[in-house]
Amino acid sequence: PRLADVDTSLALLDAVGARVRRCGADLCTRPADRLCGDIPEHLAGAMRSSVFYLAPLLCRVGYVRLPLPGGCRLGPRPVDIHLAGLAAMGAEVELEGIAVTLRRTGPLHGVDFTLRLPSVGATMTLLMAACCAAGQTVLRGAAQEPEIGDMIAFLSACGADIQGGKPLQGTAWTPLPDRIAAATYAAALACAGGQIEIAGCDPASYDSFLRFLAGTGVQVSRVGDCVRLARDPAVPLRGGAHLRADAWPAFATDTAPLAAAVLLTAAGESEIYDSLFANRFACAAGFAAMGAACTVRGRQLTLPGGAVL
Repeated sequence: PRLADVDTSLALLDAVGARVRRCGADLCTRPADRLCGDIPEHLAGAMRSSVFYLAPLLCRVGYVRLPLPGGCRLGPRPVDIHLAGLAAMGAEVELEGIAVTLRRTGPLHGVDFTLRLPSVGATMTLLMAACCAAGQTVLRGAAQEPEIGDMIAFLSACGADIQGGKPLQGTAWTPLPDRIAAATYAAALACAGGQIEIAGCDPASYDSFLRFLAGTGVQVSRVGDCVRLARDPAVPLRGGAHLRADAWPAFATDTAPLAAAVLLTAAGESEIYDSLFANRFACAAGFAAMGAACTVRGRQLTLPGGAVL
């Protein structure tokens, strides 16, 4: 898609020497003769997902320097699990002010590693590193979100054996449709009323959000990968929800603010608790500015409902 993060990714790849180009709606990349491990600060700071270049550049180049990534208002989100896993595989880690540098003197090696929490980003980083490491890697306590399965399928299509290191090759791959974007459109329908059809994204990937919307009074029907939603704007939404956001397969943390927006004008008090991020509900300030008397206590957002925005 034509998103700023995609454009930043292309600029980052170009900056480290990779050959990548747009081909209509596709992206095409070819092996580079020479890569650089230094990631420019302005690109690293433009998006948090710049952290995903740590493992590939470390494996390909032998070192990587990454200014600490930006793009996050969710509270503390350290990259310590990424770094601890790579260190366990043999990487030398050096923290220097605003940047981290990783080096290896030989190939990374397989490891039996336990993540201290099921981080999606760290699981992806360690999957990529394990595909280029010698020997078998076991990741315990790994994230299980649908995007993890999609990455495993992509790496397998490149020739990876997810139970050991193996040379990779090129492949053609269509990424998993964005379940959070689908939930965003569904939330917009719930707030505004009317009808909408969302196609191309498996409803099972955002089932908990669809069940939440049905509980508020939105009509939800599913046919294959298509979801149809309808709501009469003259009929108030039902509140009284008690949601707890957590790792997959629980209610998705990225949909918690969407649920909050839906519940602002609903009849009845609702509560949302986020187990993963300390500052998930920074959105409350924006809601209050529009007239919603919501309150945040720690990781919990309380919504009285019935707001006139």
